[in-house]
Amino acid sequence: MQWIRRAALPLALSALVAGCAQTPGGGPKGAQADVERLRAERDRQFAEMEGKRAEPKPGGTPAVAEPAPERSPKETKEEPRPTSLPESKPRPDWVGAGFAAAYPASRYIIGVGSCKRAGGADYDAIATADDRARSELAKTIRVRIKSEFESAAKLVTEARSGAVKTKQDTSSVTNQITSQTDLVLEGAQIADRWYDAKADTCWAFAALDRAAAGATILERMNRLLQEMEKDRDLGAGFRKEGRAFQAASYFNRALKDSFGLLNYRAQLRIISPSQAEAAPSANDAAMPSLWRDAALAAEDLRVAVVVFVQADGRRAPPGAVEAELARSLRGLGLNVVQGSADEKVTYAELRNRPANDLRQYVGGRANCLLLADFAAKEVTAQKLVELVIYFYRARADAALLDLDTGREVASAGFDWSADTQTGKSVPAQAADESLLKAAQEMAKLLKAELVASLNLTE
Repeated sequence: MQWIRRAALPLALSALVAGCAQTPGGGPKGAQADVERLRAERDRQFAEMEGKRAEPKPGGTPAVAEPAPERSPKETKEEPRPTSLPESKPRPDWVGAGFAAAYPASRYIIGVGSCKRAGGADYDAIATADDRARSELAKTIRVRIKSEFESAAKLVTEARSGAVKTKQDTSSVTNQITSQTDLVLEGAQIADRWYDAKADTCWAFAALDRAAAGATILERMNRLLQEMEKDRDLGAGFRKEGRAFQAASYFNRALKDSFGLLNYRAQLRIISPSQAEAAPSANDAAMPSLWRDAALAAEDLRVAVVVFVQADGRRAPPGAVEAELARSLRGLGLNVVQGSADEKVTYAELRNRPANDLRQYVGGRANCLLLADFAAKEVTAQKLVELVIYFYRARADAALLDLDTGREVASAGFDWSADTQTGKSVPAQAADESLLKAAQEMAKLLKAELVASLNLTE
């Protein structure tokens, strides 16, 4: 708030000076004395804020010379430098060079960061330099493992393509592998710091012990390998029983586990190549076999889409609504088969039918059924000049049913949502656009549930 005091004080003193100069009955000499006294007081207060003594002005009243008041560390311009960064310490070899004799590259991965103090607190500059050193260390690893990820993704894509026509390219698989685990940096430490007094800059040196980090990665890989094998066996068991949805779900979990293994292995190859020789291999028979089985399980899963649509209480063709839902399912890598709503039944009636009846209803072509019910209605009409605009809103309800078990594996719904409102001069067009918005909203809701229930990687 010091800047406020500085701005306000001259205004207040100026007002007092003006007031004294115009005081009735005060002679010129008395008024002049008051002005000089107030000016001296102003100079004294400014001097206190600056930590200085005010110098008397020629011909004026000397300012009161008082010591500057003590200020808190936050107000102090020059804060004491931490003892860990003495000015007398020689310049380390890692500053600017990017290597350190005491930390050979065969045993350590390093990173260097710096931050100018710029008149700020020492601890802020030190913390920033530390963070930048760690970031540089991590960047070094990420840049080098990029090619490892791409090679691993190529293996996955080729193995899955050998089983079924692949639905993903190598770049998509690369992103999935990259996202499965965080970079292992638990062993990274700030090994040294230095303060450059001439440049007023703090430097930090981060080092990652390759052997320690490699041991951590190996431990995680072995644990993940056990989880992968368990999920793969469960998926194979469900597939043998003809329970396609559950088989796909567990194979997808195993697939994620394998991507995590590939990620860790790529890190290990860069961080500790010697330990990588003892890691679970991505080239043995187990990995490609899993990738093929996961692709086949996904191919086994077939979803029929049956949509009921009403507009102003009358049955309407599903058209764009059905197409939007089918497109969303295909975007998740699911197979969509032909399905249609019988005019003799209703959405509510189908929801209450047993799984075997529903399988017969869709002709036995699917082991999953997406049932959906949409309705649009006019909520208002407004006349604009000579044109009448009809506004519609939509509601929706949907459920994805596992026909092998009769389970409801995903559901969503909303009631006359404002997000679906559209206005057109032709009521039918307004209704159609409102229904399409409702289908897009429903697709988002169902996608979130399906990603979770099928263990999909987005």
